[in-house]
Amino acid sequence: MTTRTSLSFSEVTDLRLAVAVFAFRRPQHLRLTLDRLSLAEGFEDATICIFVDGPKSAIDRSLVLETIEVAKTFEQKNSKVGISVSVSVSKTNHGLSESIVSAVTQLCEKHGHAVVLEDDLLVSSNFLTYMKEYLIKYRDCPKVLQISGHAHDTTQGFASFARLTTSWGWATWSDRWTEFIAAREKGDFKIPVARDRGKEFNFNNSYPYDVLLKLQQRGLVNSWAIHFHYHAFNRRMCTLFPPASLVQNIGFDGSGEHCRASRQNAAQASASPFLPPGNVCVDDGREKSIQKSLKGLFGSTYLRRRLGMQYRLIKHRLKNRSHREQSPPSGSTDEAVNG
Repeated sequence: MTTRTSLSFSEVTDLRLAVAVFAFRRPQHLRLTLDRLSLAEGFEDATICIFVDGPKSAIDRSLVLETIEVAKTFEQKNSKVGISVSVSVSKTNHGLSESIVSAVTQLCEKHGHAVVLEDDLLVSSNFLTYMKEYLIKYRDCPKVLQISGHAHDTTQGFASFARLTTSWGWATWSDRWTEFIAAREKGDFKIPVARDRGKEFNFNNSYPYDVLLKLQQRGLVNSWAIHFHYHAFNRRMCTLFPPASLVQNIGFDGSGEHCRASRQNAAQASASPFLPPGNVCVDDGREKSIQKSLKGLFGSTYLRRRLGMQYRLIKHRLKNRSHREQSPPSGSTDEAVNG
């Protein structure tokens, strides 16, 4: 049997990639992200859409303006040589979660798919090749929710499936995204209570997704990604991961919306070849490898991360209880005035 290597970009012709890049107030990060993206094979054949969110306050305004300037300079430079780049600027701040939901919906409606990057992700030279090949290969496989360009672990040789979602460089199709949006709008996200289901939802207790979902439900975080993970879990869907990460996250310097400063270095973007799997089948060995990496993510542990999230929930409950105890009973003000 002859082993088939990955296709080159020119061989995968039945798709023009639509790539969304989300930015806010980090001009230097965005510049690095766009520069690296422009070096990827197939960049000149893709449609690049940059979305810049508006400032939250006057403090953000100057950095947002610098970010817009970086985006527009990139647009002008590439438009001159016939490369499709557009910049959309929001006058108000929508937050990353709603910005992603809105823009990915737009791209999926127009192009049938979307490749998603944020302004702190550096991609490898074959990132677009990988995305294009597998968007074509699995576009008619409804059990595949997502193509991930990032991998927490490193394996030998093959891309493989796992029951986990990602937000660090990914792609999906319009039919699966539309289904997710419908579920999100319905809002029926019930935290699994059975021990075995809860363990599965937490990816074999490698990350406390159940506590993160509670934080989301109480408005303490604003994450589209936890809903995406729940949707995959509820529909028994999976994600394709590369054998080594094709994405490097440079946002762990305290500058990001959801990423705290970390002494850990993100995985280096890999340019190693990947081989396509055959049938859509979850790789148990790969899942165990990812779970091991997640449990020790950024030098923390599953228990420490879980306790930290639960502490936020407890503080929130105590604050609400204190507020209720200090509030006067209904009608007491009128009675005092009229009495």
